[in-house]
Amino acid sequence: MITRFENKYILPVNYHDLLLNELLNFGEMDLNCINNAPYDVLSLYYDTPQLDYYFQKVEGEYQHIKVRRRCYSKMYDKEGAFLEVKLKANELIYKKRCLKNQLLASENIVNSIINFKRLIPTVQIYYHRSALNIKTKEDHYRITFDRNIIALSPDENIENLSLSKDSFIIPNKSFLLEIKSEKNQIPRWLLDLLKSVNANKTSFSKYANGMTLLKNRGK
Repeated sequence: MITRFENKYILPVNYHDLLLNELLNFGEMDLNCINNAPYDVLSLYYDTPQLDYYFQKVEGEYQHIKVRRRCYSKMYDKEGAFLEVKLKANELIYKKRCLKNQLLASENIVNSIINFKRLIPTVQIYYHRSALNIKTKEDHYRITFDRNIIALSPDENIENLSLSKDSFIIPNKSFLLEIKSEKNQIPRWLLDLLKSVNANKTSFSKYANGMTLLKNRGK
């Protein structure tokens, strides 16, 4: 079980490389970033037929859950897909993940939630991610840069998708910056860096925004 805090910011894309290069002075790129290049992230989210998890988020409930299958490519495969459950209670995130093909007790926990709640696939979220890790005496920070975030219906194929501006959860001239840490304390030097680009903390859910987009598109 992973526990952490997440701070999110939506910024103009022209700050992407500036912030990434500055942060590399304090840490190193994630192993998924081969040759420092961004990597694909594809997630299939599950919800109840009544969309309980979606409404937990949009109605601002204290606790809300996300259940998803995630892989780091444009297509799902049995070997590389993860099952994940995320619970947010106020500001704290609890996350459980396991490989789809592992017959472990941890996987059974995730599968039991899907089966018990009779969850159904509701939306796919796809994007490009750059990530880096910064370790200090006080904490370990994982910082992610997500661009080109799009929503697809569960049966759509990213390879065959004809993209339009209506596919993007946030404008494609923006990106989502997330700072993930074990303690809800951002160091002063990082706060100053965020202030220099007028970054304001925001509440943002890829799942909730993706579902809203699909609902508005009538899918």
